[in-house]
Amino acid sequence: MGHVVMPWRSDYKSEVLRHLDLKEPLRVSRTDSLGNVIERMQEERRACVLVCDGDRLVGIFTERDVLLEVVGRGEPSDAPIERFMTPDPMVLSLDDTIGTAVARMDTGGYRNIPLVDGEGKVAGLVSVRDILTFLAEHFPEEVYNLPPRLHQAMERPEGA
Repeated sequence: MGHVVMPWRSDYKSEVLRHLDLKEPLRVSRTDSLGNVIERMQEERRACVLVCDGDRLVGIFTERDVLLEVVGRGEPSDAPIERFMTPDPMVLSLDDTIGTAVARMDTGGYRNIPLVDGEGKVAGLVSVRDILTFLAEHFPEEVYNLPPRLHQAMERPEGA
């Protein structure tokens, strides 16, 4: 999925997810072991994996799941990942807008949303980082000129 340069005035609420520079998601099988999945996430520096049955998405397993479902519980590392995944996660398509993804992430508390095609096959993954990168690249004036604290305002302009 290649990066497409938009006019700087493009509206993120109408731009579709396929215009983001998305990495191929890390996929695992529902029978893969918890230990192997966590090891792959660490090796590939990924925040989540998509749990698939062939090309079909059956669940998602995130670093948040590691903290909430695994750490400190003495779970066996050879247990199948399907015991810990979130089954049937909320999904979007490549033709949904970035604005829709932002709204779903906000209301659902998600940091990663799987993308599927019309047949329910995995088409990608969009993360908060992907969206922030898009916004920083396409709206640099707005992003890079934000104060350190959003409610902070300068009493007078700096400089000459």
